[in-house]
Amino acid sequence: MNERQMEIIVSRGIDRVLGGGHELKAQQVGVGGWRLDLLVSRPDGTPMVVELKKGRLAKNHVEQVRSYATALSKDARTKVTAMVIANEASHRMVEFAEEGGVRVKTISERRLGELGKQIGLSESDLLGDRRKHGVLYGGGTGLRTTVPLQEALAGCPKQIRRLVQSLRANFICSRFSAGTSQIVLHYRGIKVGGLNRRERGGHTYVSTGVVLSAEHEVALHDNRFFRSSRSTTGKHEHIWWERQWIGDEYACQSKKAFRFFFNVIDDVLGSDLDLDARAR
Repeated sequence: MNERQMEIIVSRGIDRVLGGGHELKAQQVGVGGWRLDLLVSRPDGTPMVVELKKGRLAKNHVEQVRSYATALSKDARTKVTAMVIANEASHRMVEFAEEGGVRVKTISERRLGELGKQIGLSESDLLGDRRKHGVLYGGGTGLRTTVPLQEALAGCPKQIRRLVQSLRANFICSRFSAGTSQIVLHYRGIKVGGLNRRERGGHTYVSTGVVLSAEHEVALHDNRFFRSSRSTTGKHEHIWWERQWIGDEYACQSKKAFRFFFNVIDDVLGSDLDLDARAR
């Protein structure tokens, strides 16, 4: 059993692994240059990073998940705790983790296999999509080469420059990263979408990772965003929603869509964040 299969089993049976009251909120969320496995809401509603490690727990595993929690706490502007799930762990390593504020859960491969059968997972399920429907799926910047934001904005229409300036000024939890063709938007550490200034005359897009329900798709259509897709290597299909930079309302509708998904992320990460920290 590999770590991907561990993630599928644990994500589908999170309450059985961690106990009642735990709820899966996000998977494969980009934090810095890495991706964390799971983001879980604890029974008291606080978020917790969960990393899955095949085999025996090691010191670097503990340090890794602790760094993820620290980075996400900074981006999300809320306290994020940390847990690592491994097949086995020595008493000494558990003590080391707990001293650093990291919880440890051990579950053997045999027990994971039994759990997978109990919740009805087939072999094809364990080879398929790791994502669970209805949870956030994060993402890094996706940028191969970065450029200064102001340099990237110089090639955009003035309406888009004003949009970015407004979001940066009014939502301190929003962060932009610029590349040679795209400007990517994260909110509280979660990728929302961005601006593509090269393809099809320029468009605003929303990532599939934050579109969790039919209600969310309705909000996108109301703001004239339309579903797009592209097949990449293997069987992967890249999906997003885009609004072309055409007409008088595209910047306003782009802002409405982004703010809608800011609220979606707030609901997932918890509403305990001070409103003054979300918006100036």
